[in-house]
Amino acid sequence: MPPADYFKDPYTIPDSGASDAKLRVDFLVWYWCNFLPAAAGVEFLPKDLVNYRLPIQPLKMVPGYEKTKIKGPMLTVSCEAFGLVLVRNCWDKWTKIVPQKAVDDKWPIPKWNKDDKTTHDYHKTLWSDGRNGQKKAQGWSPEGYEALNQEMDKLLKFRDADMKAGWARHKAVLKLVRATNQIPDGEKEPPVKGRKRKRGTTEAPPVYAKIRIQEEDYEWDETVDVLAV
Repeated sequence: MPPADYFKDPYTIPDSGASDAKLRVDFLVWYWCNFLPAAAGVEFLPKDLVNYRLPIQPLKMVPGYEKTKIKGPMLTVSCEAFGLVLVRNCWDKWTKIVPQKAVDDKWPIPKWNKDDKTTHDYHKTLWSDGRNGQKKAQGWSPEGYEALNQEMDKLLKFRDADMKAGWARHKAVLKLVRATNQIPDGEKEPPVKGRKRKRGTTEAPPVYAKIRIQEEDYEWDETVDVLAV
């Protein structure tokens, strides 16, 4: 597992001479190619686009969503922030589970037993309680909601600063990801054939309706060349 501190500033590009440069690059590529699509939902941020697009580009640019009514980027602030909150929330139990799974992927996670304290660490979380989340507003403590607000505020400031800088950090990360994944310079995404949206409404799902970002005013500069750093 990567150091927990990496998630505090996941877009950090390490100096080549740094002692943890390779580990940091491996984390950054994993974060971009796996964590972000999972946070957004692979339907909104397909994995086959991560080598060619910035996750903050409009959802309407994803094949199959050209006529969507959803405003905003493929990866919203709230989705990325909630993903980071889940990491913080589950970190303690993951540090117990992942090493076991690395040795034996079929190793069963011990079931919670209130009378057996040795099982508790495998279900320990900071703010959530899966046994108490069947009703609205239950399952998460107030501190969990505050953590989400903090992550969202932090991401909003980061995106605002990067937008003013011409998305320099996002573009630099994309360049590093492409180099790591051996994508030739200048290669653009191949044409997508046959991708169809899942049946359903084009209205924004609930997660989009709740985010604290001015999606209605979201605009993308069509002249931005995401491969130019």
